[in-house]
Amino acid sequence: MKNYLISIAIGIVAGTLDIIPMIIKRLDMAFTLSAFSMWVVTGLFILKARFIPVHWLNGIVVSLLIFLPLFFMIFKMDKNALPQVCITTVLLGAGIGFLNGLLIHNFYRLTFDNLFTPQFLVLAQFQEFLSLKPKRNLQLL
Repeated sequence: MKNYLISIAIGIVAGTLDIIPMIIKRLDMAFTLSAFSMWVVTGLFILKARFIPVHWLNGIVVSLLIFLPLFFMIFKMDKNALPQVCITTVLLGAGIGFLNGLLIHNFYRLTFDNLFTPQFLVLAQFQEFLSLKPKRNLQLL
């Protein structure tokens, strides 16, 4: 249950980031609620779907699959908005996947004990994040 709550919270954050420009542009409330709910549901789906073992890449795949039906609606309504929406989908999907891996799947084995040690290098974490082969047991220097 804790994993679901964390995943919903990550989806709420992603949805909030997505709807802020929509609120500023004063778009229709139906579009705004649709985008927000899509990201909450995407957060849950990314938690359980495992198409690719790399968390951030899996997040991109799942978010694009969920976005696919909306792609055709946006294409018909406003073709100029499509690149921006696709880029946002990829970035937020990668973010949700990364945070799910970090917070739920203990992908990086971040603990309170090694957080404040000099051996803990954030750079090593991001090098692993950018690689396509995840290392389940990150060894500290």
